[in-house]
This record gives sequence, structure tokens and C-alpha cells, in this order.
Amino acid sequence: MTVRPFTELPAHDRESLHSAIGNSGLLHAPHYTSFSVVFAYEQTGVRDRSVFIPGGATHYLEWDETLLRLTFEQQLTVKITSTTVSTELVARSPDEFKEYIGDNRGVVLDSLTSQQQDIVARAIDGTYTECKPYSEPFNALREQLSIPDHIAVLLVHYDGGWYFGHLY
Repeated sequence: MTVRPFTELPAHDRESLHSAIGNSGLLHAPHYTSFSVVFAYEQTGVRDRSVFIPGGATHYLEWDETLLRLTFEQQLTVKITSTTVSTELVARSPDEFKEYIGDNRGVVLDSLTSQQQDIVARAIDGTYTECKPYSEPFNALREQLSIPDHIAVLLVHYDGGWYFGHLY
């Protein structure tokens, strides 16, 4: 019988085990006698380095001074959803960030008519609702709160404050 130390497993196998159990302190809980883990890796190279893929054999693992027996019950084909995260540097200071967001995601409401100011004040106090056909002041305000392709802006600067704007 070969016992593998948890710390010597490839990182992706350790990650899968951590995901399955959550808190490794549960290994010592008397009511926590078993758990299920899925070893599925998108990249062939990672999959080939796994200690547990392909499964089939019984493995013994020493994890946090606890001996675990991993028995593989079945092998399945799974669909793996891939997510890509990308970033774009937009600012190096809070002031630059505020300027960037304001210029790209916000609109400044100024030169409003008294009727439009009333609409904005009512929206700030709760919500403002109108049904079609919209009044001229509300329709003009809706136009100001939209960017090309009629997408509603998220940030609205009005009377010295920034607000989240939502058009439904």
C-alpha cells in the first residue's frame, strides 16, 4: 500500500480536493466520514500530470495527519465551461479612475428644465415612473441618460453627487 502525502500532490489535484471538502478542518470532524470529489481538467497537460486521472485504482492519501482512502466509483465525460478574465488599466489614482469612469460610463445632468429637475428629485427620493407615451421632459431626460445604441448609463452626476442610474 502506497500512501501519498497531500502536500506532494500536483497543485490541480490539491485544488480539486480542497474544493470538494471546503474546510480541511472537516477531516477531523467525527460526523464527516466521506466526501465526493471530481477530478476534471480542461488542459491535457494538467490532466496527464494528475495522480488520480485516469481513475480506477484505490489511492491512499495522508492529509493533515488523516489517512484517506480514495476509491473511484465511475469515470464520466464532463463538459467544462471555460471563463476568460481580461483586464485593462484605466487609471493609476482614484482621481484618474473617477475621471475615466465618469467620461466612459457616466453622464452629467445639467441645464435641466424645472420639470426634469422634479423628475430627478423624485427618482432620487425613490423612483419615478411614467408609461408610454412619455412626456416631453421625461423623454428628453431618457435621451440624456442613454449612450449610443440606447444603452442606459450606470453613473449619473447631478447637483454635486454621483448616483447609479437605472432605466427600466
